[in-house]
Amino acid sequence: MKRFYKQTDALEVEGGWSVGLDTRPIKTPGKNALIVPTQALAVEIASEWDAQEDEIVPDSMAAMTLAVSAIDRIAPQVDAIVADLAGYAGSDTLCYRATEPHKLVAAQSQAWDPVLKQAEERFGLRFALAGGIIHQAQPDKTLALAQELLLQADPFTLSALHTVISITGSFVLGLFVWREVIEGAQAFDLGLHEELYQAEVWGSDFEAEDRRKRLKADILSAERFLGLIKQN
Repeated sequence: MKRFYKQTDALEVEGGWSVGLDTRPIKTPGKNALIVPTQALAVEIASEWDAQEDEIVPDSMAAMTLAVSAIDRIAPQVDAIVADLAGYAGSDTLCYRATEPHKLVAAQSQAWDPVLKQAEERFGLRFALAGGIIHQAQPDKTLALAQELLLQADPFTLSALHTVISITGSFVLGLFVWREVIEGAQAFDLGLHEELYQAEVWGSDFEAEDRRKRLKADILSAERFLGLIKQN
């Protein structure tokens, strides 16, 4: 689609903030009003539209994409999204450990054990560990707490959390980025720890490196999005 507007603005509207293209508030692909909770997020989205050149490239607008997901996909089915994300607490990446080689076993323990310790100390989330990929059931209390924590999140927060949790395979890492316990870059390194280890030991091809670069960018965009919706 070609660019059809000259000016972009953040607009205060009933219920929050929107983005105007030549002063006209935009709608989502689902035909819903694009209303976001903070001026900071509206300014970010407006800047993404302003940065478009002759052709509009949706993939270049990370904040817009996350906001649209919150409005069109998540808001109509919050309970289902919460249940899906809480399910990651039952199979969290950080709980599934390699059994060999020794160097990887030690590296995972060094990287992941402190994170799980913080999860228990800060949020009461206690996890059982497993060697290999055989499923390890987690305590009912942990699963219930994961659900309770996610129910505190609005659709915009859930949109960003979905990105972090689905990429890393870790409820804990998503929670920690949301609550600013760790930064997004650290969540990426922890969530893809074994893959990064294997790439360091055996080398990596261009496609794998490009994929990881895109995944890391997505996590960093989600982290930024979470920061913008916390600003007044």
